[in-house]
Amino acid sequence: MWITLVENFHISPVKLSELEAIEKRVMGESGINSYTLQPFAHYAKIFTIELTPGRPERCEGGGEILETESLTQNGGAVPPGDNTGIIVSPAFDIDGRRKVYGAAEFIRSFSDLGHVHLFGFYVDEVLRSSGAASWFLNRCENSLKRGHSICSIDLSVAEDNLRAVAFYRKNGYSVLESVKDYYGSGRDRLIMNKKI
Repeated sequence: MWITLVENFHISPVKLSELEAIEKRVMGESGINSYTLQPFAHYAKIFTIELTPGRPERCEGGGEILETESLTQNGGAVPPGDNTGIIVSPAFDIDGRRKVYGAAEFIRSFSDLGHVHLFGFYVDEVLRSSGAASWFLNRCENSLKRGHSICSIDLSVAEDNLRAVAFYRKNGYSVLESVKDYYGSGRDRLIMNKKI
């Protein structure tokens, strides 16, 4: 099995359907739909984390494969080389084609071209606690830094989403401020930032 980072420029109808479904399931009311995903792919940045049974040769649907790592299947899956510790359960199965298991959506700042806002970030439940989310976020950050001269990222997260706050802290983000009613009455957010 292979884990792949894809930078999307246009989203095929099949992938769009997969992304819309996972957005709804994982992100709930804050998830976006195809009317927002497609413009994001064209004018912002959407990276996806995808798994395939064989090494992907090319990217269909208007994207570019940025990184691919092999995952072995002996009681779990660990990519060789960088010891990221990604573990994929042997019970996890895909149907013989590339499948999307998460996305990272970035918007570039108009006032500071070296800065982006991480609008949405998620991985499917099947990959949680596997190391895949950290692998994915790190690869997105590296791509933005190398390919687009990005040097800082901010994001907002619900203060009571302790799992997400801990994940971002573990990956080098720090809290800049707490904003009351950021998304309207009772929807407070922490603003977190990272220099890359």
